[in-house]
Amino acid sequence: GRGDRSPKDGNSFLSDNSSSLSTMAHYEVAGATLHAGFERNGNRNTATNALPGTGKATSDNNNWLLAAQTPSFGGVSLYGAYLHGASKIKGEGSIGNYPVGDYTRPTYQLALQYTDGDFTAKISHARNADLKGPVTDHGGNITAVQALYMVDPAIATYARYVKASNPATTQGWWNKSRILLGFEYYF
Repeated sequence: GRGDRSPKDGNSFLSDNSSSLSTMAHYEVAGATLHAGFERNGNRNTATNALPGTGKATSDNNNWLLAAQTPSFGGVSLYGAYLHGASKIKGEGSIGNYPVGDYTRPTYQLALQYTDGDFTAKISHARNADLKGPVTDHGGNITAVQALYMVDPAIATYARYVKASNPATTQGWWNKSRILLGFEYYF
């Protein structure tokens, strides 16, 4: 994809000549599924950079993904993912609290799932490693436990417990626990 609108014309995320490219590959072997992906976003900015006196900063982002899921053994399967993100902020000023420079952060996820007919239970844990770059922070982590029941092929009900921890912030939903109850409808 390629952007051709400037932020002043109402496109507050992508700048002139921005670009986006992604690719993904999947391979199944002996019941296990392997995934690999790459995403590149070039010349990105945010609306905050349009404020007077902040300068104009843009970023180039590269993300690599590797993931795998085991076959199901008696309804039990395991999956994991590794994402490595790298950003280069260039120009003047900053993007949010992040000044010009090179940043990297890996993210990991591991989950154990049990399925029996229309019922699925899953426990998962995801962790952001520490951000490395001109500004560093300690990554957060999320642990979730979920029970899901398919009422019919298009409707699922679920109960989910989520605990999110992040030593770098107390804003938003970080460092809180919550219980979510709901249903999903698949079109």
